[in-house]
Amino acid sequence: MLLVACLRRLNAIGQHYIDPYSNSFLYPMINVSDNDAATTCWSIVGNAGLYAVAAAAGMTHFSTDTTASWGGSWGAALITAADQAKFFFEMDSLIPREFVGYANYLLSTIAGYESWGIRAIARPLGYTVFFKAGWRPSPDVFLVQQIARLAGHDHTLAIAVTTDGDPDMDYGIDTIQGVTQALLG
Repeated sequence: MLLVACLRRLNAIGQHYIDPYSNSFLYPMINVSDNDAATTCWSIVGNAGLYAVAAAAGMTHFSTDTTASWGGSWGAALITAADQAKFFFEMDSLIPREFVGYANYLLSTIAGYESWGIRAIARPLGYTVFFKAGWRPSPDVFLVQQIARLAGHDHTLAIAVTTDGDPDMDYGIDTIQGVTQALLG
């Protein structure tokens, strides 16, 4: 959502290309899940940018929790798997035309060590996968999630899987891959 909000903002100010400054945080934010880059992007688009994207996508359960212990930034956003899938399915139509290729490039070339979950199951089955993952560790439980748009076999679909209360990251990853296998296998 941060990526889309930023691209919409660039378009709104009349900029129709990715400048080096924007790329300096958008690329690492997506490619390696750089939290500092995401915070830079959020400082530009703010919660208002996220809410605008949520409204444009028809998301019904998105909010930014400003009372959360981890602060009122992008990391405090609350979202359902259903809204994530809806957002990813509609994403290309939410992005200004001149930036769709850039966004799809970023979402399909994520660093190999981040290419687990949906991508690990769907690519070998012949799908082009545009995806993003997130996780939140704590001392004793993890939240692990991934969302993807799959194109191939004459159709496009979106999958979002969110796990919570996982004993570790691997448990969340295994769950996401198991759900994806059940859906596509």
